[in-house]
Amino acid sequence: MWGASRFFTFLSEGHPEGCVDRLARLCITADGGVSLSPRVISTSETTNVDFHAEVATDAAGKVYVVWAESGTNASAPEAKNPYMIRMRTSTDGGQNFSAPTTIHADQNPGTQWYPRGAKIAVTPDGQQVHVTWTECIQTGSFGNCLNFSLRCSRSIGGSAFSAPVTIAQNDFMASFYDIAADAAGGVSVVYPTADASNSTIMYVRVENGGPVLTVDASLSPFGFFAFGPRLAIDGFGAAWITWFQGSSLVPSDVFTIRTNDGGLNFSAFNNISNSPSGPSGAASIAPDKNGAPLIVWGEGDVAIALQTGPEPVSRQGEG
Repeated sequence: MWGASRFFTFLSEGHPEGCVDRLARLCITADGGVSLSPRVISTSETTNVDFHAEVATDAAGKVYVVWAESGTNASAPEAKNPYMIRMRTSTDGGQNFSAPTTIHADQNPGTQWYPRGAKIAVTPDGQQVHVTWTECIQTGSFGNCLNFSLRCSRSIGGSAFSAPVTIAQNDFMASFYDIAADAAGGVSVVYPTADASNSTIMYVRVENGGPVLTVDASLSPFGFFAFGPRLAIDGFGAAWITWFQGSSLVPSDVFTIRTNDGGLNFSAFNNISNSPSGPSGAASIAPDKNGAPLIVWGEGDVAIALQTGPEPVSRQGEG
C-alpha cells in the first residue's frame, strides 16, 4: 500500500502452527524496497494474531492498520479471550502509532473459529473508515465451519465504530474477500461462493453502514470455479473487480469487469490473461496515479504479467 511516498506491507509472523504467540508487523520502505523499517503493531508478543492483517492509507498519508488479535491469558495459549478486531493509526508515515482501538470483541469465542480476516477501506479524505471481518456462525460435527458471516463496522469523522452488521453469509473461506470505499463513502465488497459443482463471485454494495444490493458479478457457468476476487475504485468512482476462473478441462484465466453504479449494471467480461496453454491466477488490482486500474497476476509457474486497464470512464459515458 502506497502512502506519503512510502510503501507499507502489513503481515502476521511468528509460530507457524497453532496460532500461538504471533504478532502483527508493519514494514515500511521509502526507497522502493532497498531497505525496510519494521514496526511491531500488535499489543505484545504474548498475544495470538490472525494470519491476515491489512493496511490502508488516505490521501493525506495517514496510515491505518487492522488485525484480529487474542487476549493475553498466557495460561491458555490456544483459547485466549477475548478475540478482538483492532486498529492503530499513524500520522507520521508509520514512525509512531496511536494506542490500539478495539472495534469488536468476542467474549465467548469457540476453540477454533473466532473473528478473523480483518480488512479495512478508507475514503480518500479519511472521514470514513470501514472495517470488515468474518465470524463462523455454524460448525459441523468435526468442528469445521459450515457458514461464515461477513461483518462490517464503520467510523465517521473519528467517531466510535458502529455496532457490526452482517453484510453477507456464505461458506466462503475466511479472508478470501476484498473491500474498497469510494469518495462518497459507498463500500464495495466481493467474495466467492463455493459448492461441489460451481463457485461464483458475489458483489455487495454497502451504503450508510448496511448492505443495499447483492448480485452475482461473475455469472460463472456450471462446472467453472471462480476464486480470488479483488477490487479497486478508479478515479471516477467505478468499482473494478478481478478474479481467476477455470474448470477441470479449462485452465484458469484472469477476468475483470467494472460497475459505475454500485452494482446495478456491469461492463462486459474481459479475459485479460487469455492464456489457454496454462493457468493464470492470483490477480491483484489497484489504481495508478491517473485513477486507471493496474492489474497484476501470475501466469503458469513463473511469469508475472502486468496490464494497464482502459482509462476511467465517467458515469455519463457508460450505458
